[in-house]
Amino acid sequence: MLLKRPFDASLALVLAGVLVAGCGAQLAGSAAVIGDERITERYLVTQLDELKVALGQDPQTSLGEQAARAILARAILDRVIVQASVAEEISVAESQVAQERGVLEETFGGEDPLIQYAASQGLPPAMINDALRTDLLVTQLGQKLSPGVEPALQREVAYSYVAEFANALGVRVSPRIGVWVPENLSIAPPPDDLSVSDS
Repeated sequence: MLLKRPFDASLALVLAGVLVAGCGAQLAGSAAVIGDERITERYLVTQLDELKVALGQDPQTSLGEQAARAILARAILDRVIVQASVAEEISVAESQVAQERGVLEETFGGEDPLIQYAASQGLPPAMINDALRTDLLVTQLGQKLSPGVEPALQREVAYSYVAEFANALGVRVSPRIGVWVPENLSIAPPPDDLSVSDS
């Protein structure tokens, strides 16, 4: 049932995240910068800590650099899509997000099972609603940019537009965390193997 919904068809992409970029001198204290908007290192550490709790892991354990890159990518994607949607005069009401979450909670059997499932996919509890909002905005972007075609193609067009929008904004990530790979909109490990702190 869950896998038949538009949200679920792209769940792996939504939870894994995409879109992060290179480095710059303005990154002091920031995990990433999107245009003029900063994502702080503190925010990233907090999300990693929340993910550990949701997974039932000892707070002192490390989730690894890949988890940090995935969470940061997810956060950047959310912010880029929100900005792209503003530019395209598209919006999603909080009631729509709440409705989507309600459907998922019913499907999974409650809030806790949904949180546990999201955590198993690398998504901290505090970012679930952001992922749902992003997915709804991507759907609307696709419908506006490519009306009358299949939803899957609309999503491809929307993500292509978002990638171009991100490049225009200028997305930079701390070199300690990784580098943006424009070809597949992902974060690669840093070339010098520097580590990001997640505790």
